Amino acid sequence: MSRLFVDILKKFFLITTVPLLLLFLLYFFNMRSFYLNNIEENISKDISTQKESIKSKLESIRKMARLALYLNGQGSDDGFSHLKGLFYQFSEFYEMVVYTDSGDILFGLNKYYIFQPENFSINESPEMFYKNGDYYMMQRIELANSNLNLGYTISARKFFLKFAMKVPEDYNFIVLNRKNKLMFHSNFPLTKTEQIHVKNLVEELEKNKKAGNEYTFYQENSVAKIFNFSGYPFKIGIEVDNKVIFGKFSSDILNFGLMLLILIVAEIIATYVMTKRLLKPINTINKMSANMESGDTGLDILNIPKNELGDLMVNVHSAADRIKNLLKEKDVQHKEILSLYNENRRQLEKLDNLLNSVVDGVYVVNSELKVTYINDSELAFLGMKREDVVGQNCYGILFGRQSPCRFCPLVENHIIDKTAINDITMAELGRQDDEREYVNIYFVPFGDDEYIVSIHDITEIKKAFNEIAEKESLLSNIFDSSEDMIFFKDLNGVYVKTNEAFDSIFGLMKDYAMGKTDYEIFDGSMAKEFIDFDKEVINSGSSIKKEESFISSRGSPVYLETFKTVVKGDSGEMLGVLGMGRDITERKNLEKELSREKDKLLITLRSIGDGVIVTDYNQNVEMLNDVAVELTGYSEREAKGRHIKDIFHIISEKTGEEIENPVEKCMETKSICQLENHTLLINKDEYPVVIADSAAPIIYDNLVIGAVLVFRDETEKRQIQSEMIKKQKLESVGVLAGGIAHDFNNILTAMSTYNTLLDMSISEEDKEKKYVKNMSKLISRAEFLSNRLLTFAKGGTPVKQATDVYSIIKETIDFVLAGTEIDYVINESEDLWKAEADPNQIAQVFHNILINARHAIDSEGLIKVNLENKIIEKDTAVLQKGKYVLISIEDNGKGISKEHLERIFEPFYTSKSDGSGLGLSIAYSVVKNHDGHIYVESEEGKGTIFYIYLKASG
Repeated sequence: MSRLFVDILKKFFLITTVPLLLLFLLYFFNMRSFYLNNIEENISKDISTQKESIKSKLESIRKMARLALYLNGQGSDDGFSHLKGLFYQFSEFYEMVVYTDSGDILFGLNKYYIFQPENFSINESPEMFYKNGDYYMMQRIELANSNLNLGYTISARKFFLKFAMKVPEDYNFIVLNRKNKLMFHSNFPLTKTEQIHVKNLVEELEKNKKAGNEYTFYQENSVAKIFNFSGYPFKIGIEVDNKVIFGKFSSDILNFGLMLLILIVAEIIATYVMTKRLLKPINTINKMSANMESGDTGLDILNIPKNELGDLMVNVHSAADRIKNLLKEKDVQHKEILSLYNENRRQLEKLDNLLNSVVDGVYVVNSELKVTYINDSELAFLGMKREDVVGQNCYGILFGRQSPCRFCPLVENHIIDKTAINDITMAELGRQDDEREYVNIYFVPFGDDEYIVSIHDITEIKKAFNEIAEKESLLSNIFDSSEDMIFFKDLNGVYVKTNEAFDSIFGLMKDYAMGKTDYEIFDGSMAKEFIDFDKEVINSGSSIKKEESFISSRGSPVYLETFKTVVKGDSGEMLGVLGMGRDITERKNLEKELSREKDKLLITLRSIGDGVIVTDYNQNVEMLNDVAVELTGYSEREAKGRHIKDIFHIISEKTGEEIENPVEKCMETKSICQLENHTLLINKDEYPVVIADSAAPIIYDNLVIGAVLVFRDETEKRQIQSEMIKKQKLESVGVLAGGIAHDFNNILTAMSTYNTLLDMSISEEDKEKKYVKNMSKLISRAEFLSNRLLTFAKGGTPVKQATDVYSIIKETIDFVLAGTEIDYVINESEDLWKAEADPNQIAQVFHNILINARHAIDSEGLIKVNLENKIIEKDTAVLQKGKYVLISIEDNGKGISKEHLERIFEPFYTSKSDGSGLGLSIAYSVVKNHDGHIYVESEEGKGTIFYIYLKASG
């Protein structure tokens, strides 16, 4: 046995162990080179990633600083403090200095206070300097069309620490300035070994100054790669200690050697077992041989060992007995052979039907790889006839090859069991086939020298699997690269998965939380809050978003916006809680700062005398001041959130048509838009207000984010203009009327004289006497008209005294309405003040107005007179502040049309056929000479109201 065991062991050792030992030696001598190349490749990838991250961060700081400088230039004289918001967004800032083009420093600013820098020159300051144990980078921002500039310094230690945390723990992250001085090292303070590494690194850099932007150094103790940032005053690098490299190398060598040792031991054991099993049947055969030599030829089949050799001998003995019996009886032999043939034929037909019913391609090939059978599915796929396939080489039919496929297990191998080639592409086998791209090929022995080859198309399955794998990979990458924290907890509250942002926010080591509960990670109250939130989500079975806060290890508050949802399986069962959170501490601090700024802005807007409405980018109202509330009629609560058109409805005063909203127009054109003249604002009570306005877009980062609408009530201005025009017109007409009346009086005087002489020269009996008397009447009427013209033109200086308005209006109305069926009512306020007026002229005013009222009423009607005290608090367009007596005279007559109403006080303008057009003109002139005011309101078909303001006596 020992000799057989040794022989078999030698053969196994030569076949397996010797090649493995040679491979081990080859692996050992090439491993270091492989690891060095691999390390260099990983370093290059990390540097490339960090390079883009650093550039992006610096550009983000520059962009925000530029915006802050722009906003600062738009602010008030003491506004600069809002620049401090940058410190909360970029904690790397050390200080900022705002200065002019000429280099004059305006002020300095850090996170805590504003200061005046001393001994600091903007023009001479370096791009990089050392101060208080840290290096600082100096950056400058200039703003077009502005004399302001911003210089800010960035702490190298704070800035680069964020990027160093993303580098693997075994790597050292290094930053050097342009003079190759060490600015930052991820392992500050450095050990002596690290100091030596950095010193050697700097010396190598000094020797290779012209080597380009990238340097790779293989030192005695480490491998390092440095990247020179063009346009920035620093270089970044990553260094790996040789101990790390050879530690991994030694670990792999040890694992490989251990695996080889296990394989050798397994071979020895397997050889021993195999030798022992083979020895028993060999001994039996030797015994049988010895018996045959001694004349004993009997075989005891039952005692043959039950192993492979024994089974083979039993089968041979059974076959021999069957052949012997068949030879003894030829008839039985013939029938049995025929029966076996028919049975075989039926089985072949069944097999053919079975193979033709499957969709897989099925071939039967012999040991020479000739096709002896092919099913219908494969013929249809090839587009060939059976007679063109059978007898041909399988590799020529399927792949058009001249030699067998290199993957084929039938080549030089006699397979005795099912064999498969899985997940192979047809392209790898030499066939370009879009329809059947991925396949599994199965080889099954069939008979003595034939094999069934089945080709199973798995293209759709493979593509689906690849798609799922890609999605899983994408999901994993998103999970790990997200700046927001993401975590998953099972129903027991155990963290199953967390990403790097989770660890960073809570100040944990990488994957520290995995496999732990909240109580194992956080303090009691904090853990309880997180667990209560989980229970709330699980009980509701839906998603919940909530703001959370905790105190960090540095003692500062951290605010989180956390979203949690229940994760369910395919059958609807709950699997756990998925959470996503974002650190909103900076946003919260900015919100507080913005809230204070917003309060200042609101106070400013509310103190403006014009109406102001602020909208968002959807033109929905965000804010309106008190003046806007008064003019539109909508309270801030009613207006907020509504579209600007809902509360700011404007039409043309001339046409009554709706006017394009200025907010929409300014947001489209990104420019200031003014309203057209003669614009009316229809307020909540549908009352028209004459307005003028302008709208300006709110633009941030070249995007329109809202608009500001400023408008004012133009009613008083319009009234002043109207009164000025009316006054100028009346003065002009008055001058004309005075001149005409004066000349006309001279003519009438002469006519009156001649008429008197004619009257004296004619006796009473003459028939011409009556013509002379009629002439006298006409001359008298002309003199009356001329005197009225003079009264309108000059007005007549009023002789003012304390006048009882009630007695004058009562006497006048009784006289005017005598003989009519028109009633009147006089309402007098208690303790009515006396007016400072000329009684005769005021009586004339009342008389002229009441005459018009009597003519406006057809038959029966009513005239209402109201007398009341009125105090004007401030000067207006038509009245000075002070005490007044207000007289209103209202009739229920036919009213005055709009076209007549505008010209009612013009001289000689009348709507009556027998009127002179001077009554109301005189009334207007008299009231103005009394420093009062008269105006009228009327609507056709509803009557007329005259309002007269007279100054109170005393």
